[in-house]
Amino acid sequence: LAKGEFIWIAESDDWCETDLLETLVVPLENNSSLALGICQCKLVDSSGNKLYQTKCSENEPEVSGEKFIKKYLFGDTIIVNSGMAVFRKSVLSKTENEYLSFKGAGDWMFWIEIAIHGKVFISDKCLNYCYRHDATHTNKSESTGQDFSEGNRIFNYVLSRLSPTKQEIRLAIKQRIQIYVIQQRKYSSSEIKKKAKRELFSLHNHVLVIYTTYRIKSYLKSVFFCF
Repeated sequence: LAKGEFIWIAESDDWCETDLLETLVVPLENNSSLALGICQCKLVDSSGNKLYQTKCSENEPEVSGEKFIKKYLFGDTIIVNSGMAVFRKSVLSKTENEYLSFKGAGDWMFWIEIAIHGKVFISDKCLNYCYRHDATHTNKSESTGQDFSEGNRIFNYVLSRLSPTKQEIRLAIKQRIQIYVIQQRKYSSSEIKKKAKRELFSLHNHVLVIYTTYRIKSYLKSVFFCF
């Protein structure tokens, strides 16, 4: 339906600073190799309290799409809200539409399919804000394990398509482990928790070592905290 050169998806529970579009559109207008532009986003609860803020910055404001994906969209997604991004409409015709096969993480996969076709402009300014409600689809998909499963699927997609380095793989595995540890508390049954853990350990042969190290460090922190 969009007829312009660039697309910005603004949802009803979002708001932004007045210079968001200027900040993101101008670089795309000046550089045709840019497929995507993002700023930082702050998630808040229904009372306006800060829940989380993205942090994504580089020495250079423009990076290759492949580098951006392997650093920011591999084990987790830095694009937590569509309103923090503007993309070039012409890139849509180049996507494989893999994102359409996802039920919950389709937006995450969508940004990968956009970014892979050009460079990404990154602004370190926080210009976008989004309410995160308890009854969102995201929270529901987390309790069923769907969110974690689809995140693992994206991990495997990037791993097989973009040949990440060992360091990039380790970082992405750490992110998957952290997400599992957080989301397991929300799982609606023990069966879902067991399934998620099996999926985690089947991701890569480095998962066991990294997971064990993570648990040991967490335990030591709790011990020293008690003292």
